[in-house]
Amino acid sequence: MCPTDDSISLLLPHVDPSFAACLIGALNSLVLDYAAQQKIGGTDIRKYSIAQLPVPDPNTFAPPEAEFIVPRVFELSFTAEDLAPLAHDLGYDGPPFRWDPNRRALLKAELDAYFAYLYGLSRDELRYILDPKEVMGADYPSETFRVLKENEIKTYGEYRTRRLVLDAWDRFAKDGTFDPAHLQDPTHFDVVRRALVETRGQVGALERERDELLALLKRSDAAPLPALFVEGENDVVILTAAWQAYFPTEPLPVTILAAGGTRQMGSLAGRGAALRQLLGDRLVFALADNDREGRALVEVGRTRLGGEWQQQSNGIHWCLLAPTVEFEQAMRRFGIDVAYWPFTIENAFPAALRRQAIAEGTYAVEYATVQPAFLEDPATARKALAAAHQLDLAGDDAALYFRPPVPETKIAYAEWLAAPARCDRATFAAFASILEGFRTVLWSQDESKKVMNSSRTAHYEVFQR
Repeated sequence: MCPTDDSISLLLPHVDPSFAACLIGALNSLVLDYAAQQKIGGTDIRKYSIAQLPVPDPNTFAPPEAEFIVPRVFELSFTAEDLAPLAHDLGYDGPPFRWDPNRRALLKAELDAYFAYLYGLSRDELRYILDPKEVMGADYPSETFRVLKENEIKTYGEYRTRRLVLDAWDRFAKDGTFDPAHLQDPTHFDVVRRALVETRGQVGALERERDELLALLKRSDAAPLPALFVEGENDVVILTAAWQAYFPTEPLPVTILAAGGTRQMGSLAGRGAALRQLLGDRLVFALADNDREGRALVEVGRTRLGGEWQQQSNGIHWCLLAPTVEFEQAMRRFGIDVAYWPFTIENAFPAALRRQAIAEGTYAVEYATVQPAFLEDPATARKALAAAHQLDLAGDDAALYFRPPVPETKIAYAEWLAAPARCDRATFAAFASILEGFRTVLWSQDESKKVMNSSRTAHYEVFQR
């Protein structure tokens, strides 16, 4: 006897020895290992974690199931004399089984296939558990048994466990070991199935993201210039006017396209080599509002501060709007947490200018609420509502930083800003660093192409000589 702490769990089942053998088989199965990975984050398994594992009830193991499981578990376990009591409990008086790695691999594969069947999984779901990338594609981010796979490829030149388990599944499905009705209507252990359903949902989201990206890239291919994606049509008008205000003698070097909203721009922010392959050699830019939704789209770095372009891992150049001093002062004045600052493109213009647009009937805000970003946190929502009410009573234009614009007025407001009387650098000051950085990226790309073309020409001339 010896004491143990909470990280050493002792299982002392008071059941028939054959049920105990079935329990050993279930606890060592790949399916339960997969389920455990969804529950356990570290290397220790605490009691409360064990309680969440989908361990079969002893009643699950009727004689046909026990007849399949017990002999295999017993042969894998009884490999030394010190386990003779287990052999006696199971009615065996012979010597321990010889340790044969190939035989053991086959027995374990048969048990893994059989437990997958008992858990109600399909063959494709079992394939996913063994190797998600084989089912979902090489760029799929999820992994299950990476170390096992890599070690077996290194040792055997193949992912041996995968082959043996699926071979066993196919053999059992063909020879009658598996009940065909069970395979067609799996209803057992929905904990594992729910985890797989959630995974399929994530895969579906990735596929939709890919399709949305392809649709946006198809639009960019229709234009001869590089594409700059923005959230809405009003952003197109504003960015075009900003370029004209700062560089009136230079033609706009990109085609500005409206993605249709922050969510639609999400496909431009997808991570991974597969998305970069879709991008190819296209030069694509994306400019978004500096709010919670926009910041969630960019990778960690100075990009989240706004005003700077940065190429993300998928190859697309991203930038967020940079909050103005006037906007920051309004937020800090009322103690608004920076995580909830909603620096939208409307807030890039001075509040007094927007008040003028309201007076001229080209802009309007919703006075019954505040920016949606504030409402995501109860404490921030209370602060924002109180600030907007206080500023409204005082007739302070800063209230416009808290109120959302009426959607139907966005285009009219953008066109009002782009009118010749207001199309100057002072009006579009918030876009100065964005436009300068944008030009720098374009210039760098042009210089790289010139160097590449020059190098190719030189190689060609040498070849000709």
